[in-house]
Formats: sequence, C-alpha cells, structure tokens
Amino acid sequence: MKSAKQGVLAASLIALAAMTAGACTRTERLCAALCDCEHCNDLAEDILCTSIDAQAELADVYDCTSEFEALVDCTLDEGTCNDTKANYSTREPGSCSGEQNTQQPCASVADCGAMPQAYCNGTCRYKVCAGGSGYVCETDDDCPSGADRCEAEDTALEECLDNASDK
Repeated sequence: MKSAKQGVLAASLIALAAMTAGACTRTERLCAALCDCEHCNDLAEDILCTSIDAQAELADVYDCTSEFEALVDCTLDEGTCNDTKANYSTREPGSCSGEQNTQQPCASVADCGAMPQAYCNGTCRYKVCAGGSGYVCETDDDCPSGADRCEAEDTALEECLDNASDK
C-alpha cells in the first residue's frame, strides 16, 4: 500500500512540475535560455532578467506588447547557442566558404610561403569568409555572423515604440 501512495505522490509532483514549467512567462524563458547558454552568474542573471522585464513593461506602456512578444518568441524559436563561445544569437552563422586566389603559382603548400591557412591548387589560395569581408578563416566560427533571423520582429517593435512616443 505504501508504494501505491508513493506512486500517486510522484505522479502528482510530476504533474505539478509540468504545470509550473508551463507557467513560466516569455521573459523568464528568454532569460533562462540566454543565461543557460552564456553561463550567467547570479548577478548577471538578475541584471539581464530585470532588463528584459523593463523592456516588456515599456512595450506594454506603449501598447507594443504583441510586437515585443513576437520578438521574444522569435528569439526563443530562432536563437541558437554557440557552446564554444557561450553566445546566444539569432544571427545566421558565418560561412567560411569563400576562397582567395593569390595568383602565385605553386606546386605544393611550401611554395606558398608563410601565408596562413594556405593551400595549393595550381596557385596559392586560402579560405576566406563569404560575403566579401576578406577575413581569413578555417571554420565557420571564424567568420562574422550573417543576417539576423529576427530582424523583422525587432524592426516592428522599434517602429511601434517610435510611433507611440511621437504621440
């Protein structure tokens, strides 16, 4: 009989935890996602969460709540955590898919001298970030980020706040 009571208690606790987890606000979920990725200490987490809450209150005061919620939802849905850099972002990753051809003839990498990350394909070449930045790279992480996946939501919130403050 005791094990049946324990089973009911465990099931009740699981149900309560599930209901409580669903009760988190958008801002709490956003703060948790950012801090989980970026390893916030308690003070940094308090500052970040307070800042997000203040932004939510400002949006509410200016009747821009739906725009703010759309930006938070996009950030949660489209954001990714770069574990290596402990950085949460909604930006597309950079791309190390470009190539710079130096036009220097070569038979092997040794002919390319001290050029970083050089390889030989008839001429000395090296990988660069796509998009014309010219950064020499080895991996996508070496390149600046691409487009922001939540730019439309961010712009809509900025426009809403600007329009409301003009009144």
